[in-house]
Amino acid sequence: MSQPRASSEVPPLRLLDLPLDEARAALRDILAGLDGPAWRANQILKQVHGRAVRRFDDMTDLPLALRPALSERVLIGTLELAHRAKAGDGTIKHLWRLHDGQEIESVAIPRPGHWSICVSTQAGCALHCRFCATGKLGLKRNLSAGEIVDQILATLEDLGEVGEAAGLSVIFMGMGEPGYNLANVMAACRVLNAPEGLNIGARRLTISTAGVVPAIKALAQEPLQVRLAVSLHAADQALRASLMDIALRHTINDLRDACIEYHDTTGRRITLEWAVMGGINDRPQDAAALAEFARAVGAKVNLIPYNPVEGFEAGATSESTASRFRDLLRGSFDGSVMVRRTRGRDIEAACGMLHRARQQGRDESA
Repeated sequence: MSQPRASSEVPPLRLLDLPLDEARAALRDILAGLDGPAWRANQILKQVHGRAVRRFDDMTDLPLALRPALSERVLIGTLELAHRAKAGDGTIKHLWRLHDGQEIESVAIPRPGHWSICVSTQAGCALHCRFCATGKLGLKRNLSAGEIVDQILATLEDLGEVGEAAGLSVIFMGMGEPGYNLANVMAACRVLNAPEGLNIGARRLTISTAGVVPAIKALAQEPLQVRLAVSLHAADQALRASLMDIALRHTINDLRDACIEYHDTTGRRITLEWAVMGGINDRPQDAAALAEFARAVGAKVNLIPYNPVEGFEAGATSESTASRFRDLLRGSFDGSVMVRRTRGRDIEAACGMLHRARQQGRDESA
C-alpha cells in the first residue's frame, strides 16, 4: 500500500507571534502575492492591535474578495473561548482552549474607569507551590508571544472595550511562571506597548515572578520599564522552602540580592506580594522578617487575603485578618503597605485559584 503524501500546503502565518516590524513585512509579502497594495499591511495591524479585531471577516475596510484569501494565509486569533464565568463583583474569568487542546485561564477585573487583565504565560505551572491550585496541574508548555497577546485582544473583544478607552492594565500573574518564559513575555509586552497598537504604558504592565533570580536580573537590564512584582509569601528561608519549591533553587538571600540589584539598577520599586495565611505566615516573626526584607530591597508590600485551595491546610483569609497583619507589619516598616481587595473568589478567579475550574450558577458556557 502506498503511503499518503505529506501535505505541501504552507501553514498560515501566526501574525500575533511576530514583532510588529516583522508582521508588517510578512503581510506586505502576502499582500503582494494577492495583488494587494503594501499599505494595507498597516491597515490590518491597526485593526488587530489597535482595535482587537481577530478575524479578517470582521475587517469591513478590506475589500470583500481579499478577506477569505487573507484568512487562508494568515492566522490572527489563536484562542477559542471554552468557558466564561462572571463573579458577583463583576470579575470575569475566561477559559481559553489553545490549538493543541491545552487550556488556560485569564481574568478581567473591573476597576473605576478601567479594566485590569490578569493573563497566563504558561499552560499549567512547574513550581508546585503548596498553596496554589495552578501548581497542581504541572507544566504543560510555554505560551507563545501571540498566545499571551491574544488573551488581551480576545478579552477586549468579549468586553467590547478597546485600548485607552478601557484604561487597560495587564498583570502577568495568571497560570505559569513568567520568569521561565521571559523572552515571549517581553515580546508580548513590546507589542502591547507599541504606539501603533494598544499603546499600553510600560508602567501599566506588571510581571509577577515567584522569585526566578535570573529573570529578575534580566529585567534589571530591560529597556522597557515594566513593573516588577515578587510573590514572596515568606521571608524566612525554611518557611519559604516549605511552601514554595522555587526557594530550594533560589534561596531567600539570592532573591534579596537580585531584588537589590534590580532596585539599584532601575531606580524602580518592586512590589512584594504576600498571601496572608492564618497561622502560617501572619505571626509577629513573619512581619519582622518581611519588614527587614522590604527595607533591604526598597519595596512596597501588597498583602493578599489568602484564597483557599483544596489540599492545603490554610482556610480563607478575610480582609480584616489581612488588615491586622498589615497593622503588625507597620509596627516595624514605614514603607507603603496595602491590603488587596479580594476579587472573583466565588468563581475561583482570585489569586492562586486558577485551575480550569468550571463553577456552577453564574457561569456562562461558550
